Amino acid sequence: MTMENKLYDVFISGAGPVGLYFAYQMLSMGHSVFICDYKYGPTDQTRAIGITARTMEHLTMGGIAHHFLKRAVILQGARCYSNGEALGNLDASIGGASLYPHGTMVSQDAQEEILIDLVEEIEQGTIRWGTTLVDYEEYEDHVEATVCKDDGNTYTVKSKYMIGADGTHSVVRKKYSGTQEWRYDGQAIATRFALADVTLTGRDVSKVNNNRGNIFTHPDGVCGFIPLHGPHSNLFRIACNLGFYELSDKKETTHGISRNEQETLTLEEIRDIVAKRVAPLELIPTDPTWLTIFRINERKANGYRRGRMFVMGDAAHCHSPVGGQGLNLGLQDANNLAWKLSLVLNGKAKDPESLLNSYSIEREPIAEGVMTATGSLTKAGISQLSIIHKWMASCAFYAVTSFGRLQTFLAKRMMGLHLQINPESPIFLPSTLKESGIFVPNTAVMQRRVVDNQVIRKSMHEILSLAPSSKHTLVWVASRLQKDVACPLSEDFWIKTQEWQHVARRVVIESVWHAHHFSLPPYAANDMDVDNDFWLESNPESTESLSTLIGLNDYIRENDPPAALVVVRPDSYIASSSIIRSVQDIDTALQSLESYLIN
Repeated sequence: MTMENKLYDVFISGAGPVGLYFAYQMLSMGHSVFICDYKYGPTDQTRAIGITARTMEHLTMGGIAHHFLKRAVILQGARCYSNGEALGNLDASIGGASLYPHGTMVSQDAQEEILIDLVEEIEQGTIRWGTTLVDYEEYEDHVEATVCKDDGNTYTVKSKYMIGADGTHSVVRKKYSGTQEWRYDGQAIATRFALADVTLTGRDVSKVNNNRGNIFTHPDGVCGFIPLHGPHSNLFRIACNLGFYELSDKKETTHGISRNEQETLTLEEIRDIVAKRVAPLELIPTDPTWLTIFRINERKANGYRRGRMFVMGDAAHCHSPVGGQGLNLGLQDANNLAWKLSLVLNGKAKDPESLLNSYSIEREPIAEGVMTATGSLTKAGISQLSIIHKWMASCAFYAVTSFGRLQTFLAKRMMGLHLQINPESPIFLPSTLKESGIFVPNTAVMQRRVVDNQVIRKSMHEILSLAPSSKHTLVWVASRLQKDVACPLSEDFWIKTQEWQHVARRVVIESVWHAHHFSLPPYAANDMDVDNDFWLESNPESTESLSTLIGLNDYIRENDPPAALVVVRPDSYIASSSIIRSVQDIDTALQSLESYLIN
C-alpha cells in the first residue's frame, strides 16, 4: 500500500451533489481537496430533482445559480385532485419574498454534471472516480484514509479534515472507532414506493401538463406527477405508494433505491396504479426511462461531527421525499460547514472548536423539523383509513388549497423560506434589532452610489453575491428621511472597520437624497475596489426596503435617527444586528464580533 505525500485540507467521501458542492466551495476559497466516489462519473438517473427557493438563494450568492437555471424546469406550485377533479392549487409565489418564487426542477444527473464542471474548472483531476474509502484513522493533527481503486490497489491519503457525503451507508460514519458511538438512529417504513420517469399519453394529459406538480388522492394512497422537461414535453416523474403505511421491525438502514434485485417495477404495474388513482381521467405512462422501487427511512446521525470528521446530506439524515427537501438539506449542510472550516484552516477562528461544533448544533434541529413534517405528511397520505377519515382527508386537501394563511404557511415551508438557525448556536452574537439566525431578507433594488458607464441596481441578495464566499459582511444601514441630515456616524463605521477587511466585507446603505453626488464619499475616495460597497435606498419607508425589513424604520422619525450594523455570515444568515447611536455603539458591536473571528 502506497501513501500520497501531499497533505490535503479536506478529504471528501462521495461525489454526489452534496460532496461536489462542498468540494467546489472549498476549492473556491483556496483549499486543497481530495474527493472520491465508487462510480465513474455523474449518475445517469434523474433521482433528486427539486431545488427550493432558499437553496437557489444560496447558489445565487455563491455566483453559480445561472448554471442550474439554464437546465431547470420551473413549476408554479402544486395542484391537488380527488376523483379526477381539481381541488385547488398551492402556489409557490405566496411563500414569501424571494428571487425564486417558484419550484426549480433540475435532475440529479444535470446537477452533478454542473458541479463536476465547476470543480474541474478550478482544478483538473480533483475528483477520483472509481475510488472508494474503505477505512481511516484519526491522529492529533490529521486523518489518514485508506482508499481502494477499481483495480483493487489501495493507498493512503492524508488530510486535515474528512467529510462523509457518502449516503445513508456512510463509510465515514460506520468506520468511526472513537469512544462515542456514531449511530444512525431512527426507523424504517416497510411500505414500498414506486418511482418512474415516463412519457404520458392519454385523453387528459393536458390537464397535468400545467407547470405544476400534480397530486392525486385515492383510498389506496397518493399518486404524484412532476413535469421533467417543461410544457412542450410530456415526460413526467411519477411517485406513488405500493401499499398502506406500515413501520418495519428491521433495524438495518434500507432508505433509497432498492438494492434487492428481486424487487422490480414494470410498466404494466405503473399503468395499473395510475389508471386506478387518476380515474376517471385517462393518463397512460409509456416509454419509461427509469423504473425503480424506493424505500423510506427516517434516521439521523447522533451528531454530525466527531473530531476531524463530519457527515452531511444522507450520511447525516434521511427522511421521506415528500416536499423534495432531502437534496436541499444536504446542500445547505455543505453551505453551513464550508465557510466555518475555511476560517479554521486559515487561522481566522478565535475558538476553532466552538465554530466547528456549531455546524452540528445549527443543522440538527433543521433536519429534525423536516423529518417530523415529512414523516407526518407521508403517514397521513398513505394510511389505511375508514370512510369517514377518507372524507376528512379530502376536506384537509381542500382546506390546504383554499385558505390563504394555510397556503402561505405550507408554501413557505415547501420553498424553504421559513428556515432559520438555532438561536442556541454558540457563535451567534447579541442583537438589539433583528433576531440572530434569520436569513438576511431580500429587498427592493437599490442603486449603486458610484455611477460610471451605467446605472447599476441590485437587491440585497444580489449585493451579497458580490462578496467573497468566505467573508462575513458588515452591513451599515444609515437611511434617513429627506428632512434629516445624513448620518454622521457613517465615516466612523468605515474607518473603524478597516482592520476587519481580511475577514469581512463592508457595505454602506444610505438614502439617495443624502448622497449629494453619485461617486464615493470623501472618506472612501482613496480606497481601492470599493465601488460595489456603497448603495442607496430610494424609499427607506417602503415595505420592501432593507430599513423596513430589519426594523430600523421603527426609529426613523426620531429627532436623531439611529443607524444599524448588521453582521451577515458567509451563508447569509444574520449573526447579529445592532442599533447604533454613537461611536461607542460601533465599538461594542465590533467587540462582539471578536468573540469568534480574528481580524
